[in-house]
Formats: sequence, C-alpha cells, structure tokens
Amino acid sequence: MNVILSSMREVVFGYGNEPVIENLSLDIHAGQFVGVARTNGAAKSTLLKLMLGLTKPWSGSVRFNRFKEDGSKVAVAYVPQQVSSFNAAFPSKVSELVRSGCYSRLGLFGRFKNEQRQIVERSLKQVGM
Repeated sequence: MNVILSSMREVVFGYGNEPVIENLSLDIHAGQFVGVARTNGAAKSTLLKLMLGLTKPWSGSVRFNRFKEDGSKVAVAYVPQQVSSFNAAFPSKVSELVRSGCYSRLGLFGRFKNEQRQIVERSLKQVGM
C-alpha cells in the first residue's frame, strides 16, 4: 500500500508580510527518501518546520502522520544549515555523522555495539560511501 506520510495542499507561509512559500502542494509516501536542496534563504528549513507542524501555514493544509501503518514511529532526519551551532567539534567524519542517527535508540547511557556499527556500515554502503 502506498501510504502518504506527509501531505501539504496549497500551503502559503511567510515572514512579516512577505510570503516565502506560495501555493505549495506535495505528498511524501512511506519509504521515500526526500532531499531538499536550494540556495540559502530559499525556505528549505521553513518547509520542514511546516511539514512537522512546528510552524502553522498562513493558509492551506498540512498533514503529517507520526506513525506508520505498523504502529512504529516515523523517523525524520534533519541536517541543519548551521552545523557548528550544535557541535563545536565539527567537522566530523562521515561515519561519525551517520553514527549519530543511532543515538536516539541507545537510550541515555547506551553503548555503541556491533549491531550499530553494522547499521552504519550498511547505510554507508547503500549510498556508495
């Protein structure tokens, strides 16, 4: 089944009196990987904030299903534009950045184990790195 995880219909949003997103409609389906790339100031972060419900649109509708059909939570990854704002030790190795995706599953005092190392290795192989 082709489940829609996120749906936006005729969304308009801006700052002050200036719209930065106008009449945007899109669907993101379960299993899709979506990347958004544009120049600085092109409203990429705003789009993500709207999609996740962190910001409300001026008009239009936004729907985000936080759970998949099987009841598991939807995972959303986000790499901020200003990386140094969350990690003063940056730059990091690619493997360290990919590893960071496992931390939420380890718990507060969890240790990185062979299972997580295999996940990182498999993930990097999937994208040819």
